Amino acid sequence: MSTPILTEIEESMASAIEGLRKANGYYYDWGTVNNTDEAQQTFPSAEIAIVEEVCLDEAGGVWSGAYLQELTVDIKIRTELMNEESQPIYAINAELNKAVEDLKKLFGINYTISENCETIMYKGMHRVNDLNNDIFRPTYVIVRFTIRYTQDRDRPDLHE
Repeated sequence: MSTPILTEIEESMASAIEGLRKANGYYYDWGTVNNTDEAQQTFPSAEIAIVEEVCLDEAGGVWSGAYLQELTVDIKIRTELMNEESQPIYAINAELNKAVEDLKKLFGINYTISENCETIMYKGMHRVNDLNNDIFRPTYVIVRFTIRYTQDRDRPDLHE
């Protein structure tokens, strides 16, 4: 069997984010992807998490031999301030906004991020004040994307 579709989508997203560079028209040369240890991260960093997979098939839709799936993916973005600021919780917002726009552009251009992904759509973001008292990284952002794809009912590792 080949690689599961969800694994392939996650790996394609991670690879695409790792490849972001200023020289290609992005705000940042991106750092660490999918390492939850902040001490080992280079910034901006991204952590990709599947939140939910939902089958969109109707009761009469089984005839096609495929599932129509919708996947919700959250990406946690961390950036850092280079200098101590009097209001770090607000100063970091400009950096986070650049990182969010980098991902909007990346997946806006590459809306079929893998051969198994039919569409990827930006759905929104929200900021989270980090309670770790780090004045250089006081806030992070969760960016949400929805991905649609089909997969074979007999061989779920195959794209329809």
